[in-house]
Parts: sequence; structure tokens; C-alpha cells
Amino acid sequence: MAEHEVSGPVRVLILLRILTLYPVVLAWGHHGPSVLELALLTLLVAGTALLALRWDAIAPHVRRHPGWAALDVVTSLVVLAYAGLPSPFVAYTVTSAVLVGFLVNHLAATLVCTLLCAGTLLIETLEAPHGAVRASTLGLLAAYVLLTLTGGAFRQIHDRLADALHAAVAAEGAAATANERTRLARDLHDGVCSTLHGVVLQSTALARTAEGSDPRLAQLARDLEEAARTALAQSREVLTGLRRDDDSAPLLQAVADRVRRWQDATGIAAEFTAAGVADLAPAARIAALRVLDEALENVRRHAGARHVLVRLTGDEHTVHLEVVDDGAGLSERRPGVREGHYGVLGMTERAGVAGGALSVVPGPGEVDRPGTQVVLELPRTVPA
Repeated sequence: MAEHEVSGPVRVLILLRILTLYPVVLAWGHHGPSVLELALLTLLVAGTALLALRWDAIAPHVRRHPGWAALDVVTSLVVLAYAGLPSPFVAYTVTSAVLVGFLVNHLAATLVCTLLCAGTLLIETLEAPHGAVRASTLGLLAAYVLLTLTGGAFRQIHDRLADALHAAVAAEGAAATANERTRLARDLHDGVCSTLHGVVLQSTALARTAEGSDPRLAQLARDLEEAARTALAQSREVLTGLRRDDDSAPLLQAVADRVRRWQDATGIAAEFTAAGVADLAPAARIAALRVLDEALENVRRHAGARHVLVRLTGDEHTVHLEVVDDGAGLSERRPGVREGHYGVLGMTERAGVAGGALSVVPGPGEVDRPGTQVVLELPRTVPA
């Protein structure tokens, strides 16, 4: 969960923490503070104010390094030793217990709370006659434990609420995306596809009419028919992509489903393997699926392959998608620029927009059938 999502309630607690120091300052009217006491209290005020002002930056650092919370507790215990247990500064240490439970993990919170309780008990033992521990101090120690647990529970509640909010926002976004895709698909079908189909019919009729009287016009009409058919086929591919409903599925499931459907449609043996894969951000996931679609389509059209391997791997930073075929392989001409290979340019552009990189290299096959290997690398988090 992002830290800014819990900053509101915590900043209220931090404000109360600062306000608890006001009675301590008023108590100085009866006895002036020592230099060390004044310095430590100033340090606590400055640290608390900085935490309130820079919560988004400081809170994650404290969560990763609980030693800062322990340092705050030690500083508070030194001030408490100067002020004495029956002093207004006790209220400040109470807020510390809540923040410790909220900020750090369970184990660290337990250790820091133990440090707070042990330090308070030591101060009480040194101050009390014959080392006796007052009932009020025992109650304070119990309060430390309960408030630390309360802070931890408060954090868990906020984590769950934030997760639920994220899920709701993601579902709303997915629904909006699906509605927009449906609208675009309908407009494409009713507009562009219908128009192109009409061009195909008209150019076919024109070619037949001009066949005997004007061969040159007939050839132009056939060229127009072929171009219109190609554009219509491409439009239908786009339409099919818009109507797919698996872009919101987990990456592993979506890739497996696509590979299976492609194998069923083409009759080419396709193998899918995966290892260490975590899901991607929505934009990167869609880019990966589109690259997979284009790579498999290139295999179907150009490779003459008998077998295709799709491999999906990843770690905490990146996800790799590989499509390897045993087909004819790349020609000596640079892929991506010659006629018929603009799909490679499209895949490269999709990878770049998602913050990744694409490479198309000869596969590991035999000399007569080297194959082609398409490798897509995407970051787990897309750069802003």
C-alpha cells in the first residue's frame, strides 16, 4: 500500500504527539531544563515535525529500517529519565507506542516495544524507593503493549481497505476499458469494415467489366481489390483483438490461453513454459500480449515452422517473453524495414512504450532451419 494513503490518520496522531510536549514545556516554569534535556526535546520536536511534513518519503524508510524507531524510543527514554515518570512527558511515549506498531513490522514492533517497556521499568526502579514498582507504572507498561498492538491492527485495517480500494478502482477501469473496446469494435465493424467490403465488391466488379476493353484498368482494379482485401483482413484482426476479453486476466493465464488457441487454429505444435512469473502493470501486460499475437502471426505467415516454443520467465524486476520457432529463419536483410515485416516495427514500438525492449535474432535451430527467436523484456513497474 502506498504510504500517502494512510498519511491522513497518522498525521493527526503526529499532531497529538507534538501537542503532548506542550505540558512538558509548561512544567519547565517550575524548574529550568538542562541543556541536554532541551536539546533532546528539540530533536524530538524536529523529528516529529519532519515526519509529519515528509511522511511519504520518511515512513517507507522507517519501515525498512526499524532502527530509527528504536532511536526515537531511546531518545524519549532519556528525556523521560530527566523529567521523571510522574511527568507530562509520559503522554509523548504513549503516542510513540502507537506509531511503532503502525510503522514497523510485527517483529520489529515487538522488539521496540520491549525496549520501551524495559527502559521505563528501569527508570521506575531507579526512582522508586527500595526498587518498588508502582501500580501506575505497571499500567503504563500494559498500555504500551496494548497501544503497540493497536497500531499494528490499525495498519492491517488500512492495508485491507487500500487493497479493496485498489481492486475496486481496477475493476472500474477494466469495465470502462471493456466498454470502450466494445464501442470501438462496433464502430470499426459498422464503419471501416463495411466500407472496405464495399470497395472489394466494387473493385471486383470493375475488374470484370474492364477485362476485355481496358486490360490496364482491369489490372488496377484487381490491385485495388487485393489492397482492399488486405486492409479488410487487417481490420478484422484488429476487431478480433478488440473483442478479446483476456487482457485483464493474469499474464500467465492469458499467454497460455493464446498459445493454446493459436495451436488449435494453425495446427502447428506450440509449447508453453513459465517460471518465476509475476503479473505486470496493465499497460505492460497488454503490450506483452500484443507482441505475442504479432510474433505468433509472423510464424504462421512467414516461418513455415513445425514447432513453436513460448517461454515466459521473470524475477522481481523484469519479465521476459520469448517466442522461438524452428522455421526458415531471418533473411540477411535487416528485419523490420523490408516489405512485409512492419509487424516487427510495431512490436518494437509497443515494447518501447511499455518501458521495455525487443530483439529479433536467429534461433538456435539447424543450418537449414535456423528459426527465429523473438525476445521481449518488460519491467515489472512501467516507468512514468
